[in-house]
Amino acid sequence: MKTILIRIIFMALLVAFILAWFFMHEVNMRLANSATTMFSEAPLSSTLGDDKTSRIVGYKLTDERTDPAMVVVDSLQASMPDTSNVVVSLRLTNKGGADWPWLRVYLQDAQGRTTRTLDYSPQNYPHGTSFISEVVSLTIPLRPGEQRFTASAFFPN
Repeated sequence: MKTILIRIIFMALLVAFILAWFFMHEVNMRLANSATTMFSEAPLSSTLGDDKTSRIVGYKLTDERTDPAMVVVDSLQASMPDTSNVVVSLRLTNKGGADWPWLRVYLQDAQGRTTRTLDYSPQNYPHGTSFISEVVSLTIPLRPGEQRFTASAFFPN
C-alpha cells in the first residue's frame, strides 16, 4: 500500500512538472503583467488585438547595422568659401552598430520650401574608418534662391 501511494505522489509531481514546463511562458507573462499592474495604472499587453492588427499593412525586418534610428545627425553648420558654393558640416553619431549612412541634404528657399534634395553615399563624402562620432563636411553648389538646408541620414533599401 505504501509503494502505491508513493507511485501516485510521484506521478502527480511528474504531471505537475510537465504542465508547469509546458505553460511556463504563459505563467511568466501573467506574472510580468501583474507585477507591472502593481506599479502602473495600465497593464502591459503581450498580444495584438484585432483592432491593432487591422491597421498593420506590412512589415519590414531590418538589420540593426542599417537602421536609421541608430544614427544621430546634429550640429548642422554652413560656411560660404565663395558665392557659388556652401560647405555644410554635420556631426554623425553612432548609437550602436550602424554602418556609415547615406546623407540626404534638403536645400530650401527663404520660406522653408524644399527646392532640391541631394543624396550622398558613404563613398561620396570623406569619413574615417570607424564610425563612432565624426563631423562630416559636404561642399554643395548653390542655385539662386537657396538659403537654408536640413540634413538626415538614411540607408537605401
